Amino acid sequence: MMHMCSPNPMPYSGASFPGPAKPSSGGGSAPVVTMDDMIEEFLQKYHTGEANSISSRQLEHIYGISGSTVREVVNRLRAHGVPICSYAFGYYYAETKEELDRTIRQLRSRISKIAEAERGLVKACQMPQYGGGAPHNGQLNMFAQ
Repeated sequence: MMHMCSPNPMPYSGASFPGPAKPSSGGGSAPVVTMDDMIEEFLQKYHTGEANSISSRQLEHIYGISGSTVREVVNRLRAHGVPICSYAFGYYYAETKEELDRTIRQLRSRISKIAEAERGLVKACQMPQYGGGAPHNGQLNMFAQ
């Protein structure tokens, strides 16, 4: 279900925002619109298709949040099946399957590069100075293999 964006978003502190979009479950409490809801609706309404992308910096400015918060929100939305795509110039709501496929390829490439970096760090753990062998005393052993 989509929710109305606040025309003048408040700075985000990690909490939910009171707003008119979600129906109340009774008890008189104010309906709640989350940052995820706001960004999802904003992208779908104003930034559908790659040609209409918006930069992370612009989203940070509009919503008063950090770049890491933008990435966390986008990751949560994607994990829930919301078709948020990205490329070098920003984020956008997918208009075509090709846009989704391109973003999926980018994510898989990142996964591969992160796995490669992780393997390198595991290899570094085997170095003597990190407990992976005999302590290094500064002398070279010509017979070591």
